[in-house]
Amino acid sequence: AYHTGGGYAKYPVPMLSTIIRRPGRSANLISPAWRTSAPITKVPHRKCGLFAAFSPSPREEERTSEDTVKRMCKRIEHRGPDGTGMAFGSWGQAGRWALGHTRLAIVAPDEKSANQPFEHPTTAMVANGEIYNHKDVYARLEKEYGYTGTPLSHSDCEVVAHAYKVMGADKMARSLDGMFAFVLIDYENNTFVAGRDPTGIKPLYYACSSDGTIVGFASELKALVDLYGIANIYEFPNGHYYTPEAGFVKYYDPEWQYYVTESGATKEAPWVLNEEPTAEELRESLDKAVKKRLMADVDFGLFLSGGVDSCIVGQLMLKHCRDMGYPHPNSYTIGMEDGPDLMAARAMSKELGTKHHERIFNVQEAFAVIEKVVYHIETYNAELIRSAIPNYFLAERAAADVKMVITGEGADEMWAGYAYFEDAPSPEAMHKELCRIYNHLGVANLLRADRMTMAHGLEARV
Repeated sequence: AYHTGGGYAKYPVPMLSTIIRRPGRSANLISPAWRTSAPITKVPHRKCGLFAAFSPSPREEERTSEDTVKRMCKRIEHRGPDGTGMAFGSWGQAGRWALGHTRLAIVAPDEKSANQPFEHPTTAMVANGEIYNHKDVYARLEKEYGYTGTPLSHSDCEVVAHAYKVMGADKMARSLDGMFAFVLIDYENNTFVAGRDPTGIKPLYYACSSDGTIVGFASELKALVDLYGIANIYEFPNGHYYTPEAGFVKYYDPEWQYYVTESGATKEAPWVLNEEPTAEELRESLDKAVKKRLMADVDFGLFLSGGVDSCIVGQLMLKHCRDMGYPHPNSYTIGMEDGPDLMAARAMSKELGTKHHERIFNVQEAFAVIEKVVYHIETYNAELIRSAIPNYFLAERAAADVKMVITGEGADEMWAGYAYFEDAPSPEAMHKELCRIYNHLGVANLLRADRMTMAHGLEARV
């Protein structure tokens, strides 16, 4: 079963492929503890991807050569470009670094200075995603630290470099609100920092040499698999940043999930049923979440499945769209002829007043596109591929009109939307299962959402 606005009915959490290793992750990814089994018209492609590589010694400089960066960026150009850029430099006694970027321009799309890499006097960086609170972070830098630096652009992502310069890696990472992955080179101090958003909405992978040294980063596996001198590729853990000095640091550690002891050990959070929020508090929180995701300087739309999640998001979205002078945004749905999703989405679109578009597909089309879907999603997990096929067609249709869409992805993991939660033996068991599947969103629903939309130059916000 697939669900264009949210998740799919069963919750498989796939390992990506045998080349990917996920340190510290439980081998029991599939089932909760209480059960044994889990129930077009084309436009130019405009997407966003990053690549970074390091050569500690001259004999490894092939890894950071211009030819290598061009080749790897070419492999992820389906994530862009509205702009493509590269930067190179040296550090230490004989080391070299290289950055590459393909840009999907959502904020400041016509501004050339917003093209990446961003190069400042002491840093260079590439980033993928959106920093929703970038204006607040700039204001904090000025108010609390007296910072008077001038951004090179109006890009939201550039705030990472300025915050790092003033606050350092830890406070910088904790200050960001958004969906993002970034790599920043600090050539003044011969070091670097990489980070990924708390939920894993934006992808990031890293490659290591045989001695375990990190020598490369990329938005997709295909930009790392034959990088010179690598031994393994890993998924960068969500909610972490990395520096060579500190290693991986979990900056996102909410009390509801687990906590870190003074010795540095991670423990499961004790189950505490605090006072429940009111319906009005929940509505207000969700409304704020939807509003901030509408930050864009380009046209956007809504993935509308007709299910509860996308319909609620759509209702909240439309209120803010009217305030923005955009009262009838585009909505999109996918299905087979006379499918229930199509009929439900039509009814909801009429209620919301959106400009509604449907992509109807058949079995032959689904089989024909499997190879393309696997290429982009980079997994052989059958259930994830099956749910990705309609998303691929849906994104293709939406990309003909807009560059960004709002979705209902992730709602089932936050609100216990899957049918198997009816079998939870207790609130505590349900809470633990929600924590478990939330932490694996980046290799399931969010992986699908990113790859299928980015295959067509479209950004999905969740």
